[in-house]
Amino acid sequence: MEEKQFKEIADRLDKIIKLIAVPAVEGKNVEQSMVFLDALGFRPIEIAAILGKTTNQVNVTLSNYRKKQSMTGTGQKEQASYGQTQLEEVKPDE
Repeated sequence: MEEKQFKEIADRLDKIIKLIAVPAVEGKNVEQSMVFLDALGFRPIEIAAILGKTTNQVNVTLSNYRKKQSMTGTGQKEQASYGQTQLEEVKPDE
């Protein structure tokens, strides 16, 4: 395959990912959406593309969220299960 064909395939896959991810974050605020997508394994650049934000906005939001969670002594791990979010309390390593 040529480079042009790889680019076309990558563009189509990006659109498919957005179509799947957007409904999963519907009804959530921006921070919750970013944390959820991060927990699913999306990279900040992918989260930014899905939510229409910059990569810097995603990185700052995720960093602030993690700092906030570490200050409270507990964190929340979000997992996807059949398209729904399940929150589990996770105690930090001591």
